[in-house]
Amino acid sequence: MRSDSGKELTVLKVDGGLTNSDLCMQIQSDTIGINVERPHMREMTALGAAIAAGIGCGFWKSEKDVVNQMRESKKIDIFTPVTTPDVRENHLDAWKKAIKKSFP
Repeated sequence: MRSDSGKELTVLKVDGGLTNSDLCMQIQSDTIGINVERPHMREMTALGAAIAAGIGCGFWKSEKDVVNQMRESKKIDIFTPVTTPDVRENHLDAWKKAIKKSFP
């Protein structure tokens, strides 16, 4: 990502079904060497649809009302890398070798 964007990634924010796996999120953090943040509300697509419907039917008066309410209830899980840079590099090298072996 750094080579594509030219910017250093400092945290990875995730949502969706796969994020239900603590193991997957810890592996992600260990692999990339930064914190992974997962909101307690993991299905953001469904939440976005509900917000749009709520604003459309007048449940909320404005987007600002929704944002204020969401800020009050923002709870996240943070997965912190537990591997060393050397271990990360070894795993990445093994991954690259496996990819090369997968293609003739």
